[in-house]
Amino acid sequence: REFHKEQPIAPIGCFTATAKPDVLADIRAHFKDTLGITFKEIIGSHERLNLHFEVVPCQKAEKRQRTQQLLEDNLATPEGGAVVFVSSRKGAEELSAFLVGQGWACKYFHAGLPPGEKSDIQNDFIKGSLRVIVATNAFGMGVDKKDVRLVIHADTPGSLENYLQEAGRAGRDQENARC
Repeated sequence: REFHKEQPIAPIGCFTATAKPDVLADIRAHFKDTLGITFKEIIGSHERLNLHFEVVPCQKAEKRQRTQQLLEDNLATPEGGAVVFVSSRKGAEELSAFLVGQGWACKYFHAGLPPGEKSDIQNDFIKGSLRVIVATNAFGMGVDKKDVRLVIHADTPGSLENYLQEAGRAGRDQENARC
């Protein structure tokens, strides 16, 4: 903005899907106090009626087979993908290896991977050459694959907020998805 003082200011857009009221207040104050800009807010709903939530109880020993069954039930067509969230790097690697053994185009994703490999995995998932990602919460919030049909939490997430963020990866194309 400072660089282009002599020219009209282009429209500025800021977008967030999940900012809490105190974060919105900070953003609003920053723009007003620092930049002298008051902006129009468009606040949407958190409701995603295309997402179908279900708790499927299972014992630890059943997780692999239950995950496999959920994938079979929800990815019967060649379109779409699934994200399976787990709580540890080791868990991601082990469940991914199991699913690969079951014939799924699957990779694991966690913070211990080199940045280039993370990008490759995310891109392959978005393009559809990977159908399934087994991930810790390091899986990028900016990863926007529109046709995620299924999000599985094989382990309980750290908070309800984390759960909602992670489940929100599903159904961004507004088509039905299962969480």
